[in-house]
Amino acid sequence: MTDGPWANEAERRLMIRAVAKMSDTCEMPDLTPDCPFFEIGSSGPECAEQCRDLMERYPEDHASASTGHDLGHASLDAVQRRRPRRAPRTAEVHAFDARRRLLSDIGKPLSEWTFTSILMVLKDRAVALGSEGHGANVAVSDLLDAITDRGMNPDAIIPAAFALPRAARVAVAILADKELAAIDASELSKSFKKLIASGKAWAPVLRDFLGHPEDSDPATIVTDPRTVSTLTNWFRSRGAAGIFSDDVPSLEELRLVEDLPAISKVALHDARWMLDRFTETYADGWAYDSLLSEYRYLLSNRAGCAPSAIMKENHHEAAKIAEMIAVKASDGASSAQEDSSTVNVSLFTAVAVQRLNAGKRAEAAAVYRALAQVKPDDAEVLNNLGFCQIIDNPPDAIRALKRSATLSPATGLGTVTLLNLALAHHRVGENADAQRYLAEVYERPDLGDSAFMWAVDDGEPRVELVVLAEYASALTTHIDECVAGCRERQSIALTADVVWLPRAKEGNRAIDENETDEGGEKHG
Repeated sequence: MTDGPWANEAERRLMIRAVAKMSDTCEMPDLTPDCPFFEIGSSGPECAEQCRDLMERYPEDHASASTGHDLGHASLDAVQRRRPRRAPRTAEVHAFDARRRLLSDIGKPLSEWTFTSILMVLKDRAVALGSEGHGANVAVSDLLDAITDRGMNPDAIIPAAFALPRAARVAVAILADKELAAIDASELSKSFKKLIASGKAWAPVLRDFLGHPEDSDPATIVTDPRTVSTLTNWFRSRGAAGIFSDDVPSLEELRLVEDLPAISKVALHDARWMLDRFTETYADGWAYDSLLSEYRYLLSNRAGCAPSAIMKENHHEAAKIAEMIAVKASDGASSAQEDSSTVNVSLFTAVAVQRLNAGKRAEAAAVYRALAQVKPDDAEVLNNLGFCQIIDNPPDAIRALKRSATLSPATGLGTVTLLNLALAHHRVGENADAQRYLAEVYERPDLGDSAFMWAVDDGEPRVELVVLAEYASALTTHIDECVAGCRERQSIALTADVVWLPRAKEGNRAIDENETDEGGEKHG
């Protein structure tokens, strides 16, 4: 980056100080009409705070521009805190839901799509296990052109953002063949047959590259510490245009990228922040580093991960982000930073939901059984595995869900896991246990959150995005009605005994009192 068209150092410092001063005094609702970025929108003056981004290019000058009065000591100044980023106008704030935003953009010209929707389609395309998702008919090249049109360089962000998800897809593809071995091939969907074929093509190449014996178990290949980095290097080398291709390299081609220079941690963290910020509806699912970056951005201590106008698509309050950082820190996230080679489980949620709603529940469960081999101690993997098993195999679902709870002792059972356990116990007739778990749910503070859950009705099993509080209420009513109906059926079944039981008791008493034998004689 150049220093700009400054005549000298003093001129640069003067101009940056002027920008900082203007930014600090530019307030809603009037803003600063003579600002070159000033625009009048449908609701009045609009601002994407491009001035803050400009100052972040010159952090040292930015800091000095915020310095207060000299207190007379060589090393002591009164430093003012930088003004935080402004929140959007109240009228401009809408509840952020990444998936619904994509659904609202489908059917519009690509030029009118939000950046969120573009990333959502690319994210689905990166991990799609051969299944068709929303926007599947949009060419990758068109999506990349749309990113360019929004002032971003796809080759600078796409490989860093999607190389790891693509590597994770290959790992699942290799393991899925084994996990689905017991299922008749004719019962598999076309998309999963394609997935298994991809895994079979990749397995021998990776096996030979890593030096494993020919009869190696697929899990041995996938869990080799070198596998993820090898796959990530390959997909990074393909560039933004080629990273979504399903072509499998030869052994020689794979060796050519063995010594590819690593992406900097800063670039990886920024790519993860971008994916979290624009494709994860709830910030509590973000990586710890993403939350830190967002907090620093909101306090004007760093630039955004996208141009200012795009950053406005999703806004969070600094106080809420700080609270989530504190929660993750208490769980140990701050001392155990996420490895850049760690597979993000949430990447596969959309894929699993597609499989579940297509009636291919065994395929969805196979995805998470495969992930469990890669991440055997991951509570989220086991929760999702149990969720996929609730309909067809509730006993196994209960075991997976309870195992999930033991892996997060600091937080215990999450609200979603509690609801999953309640439904699983109900499906095996253990309604008392189901009601006990539901009683715990109503004390949780996150009941306003949403999640994918099994529908509570008598229709075909399907997964829906629901508000947890509404789902808990519906599930409670459903189980209570089932329990009441069971009691009513038991009562009806016993009506024939109502006539018989008194007679039996009377007869028993008569025998006891009269102490007669079959001949009618008394005894004693």
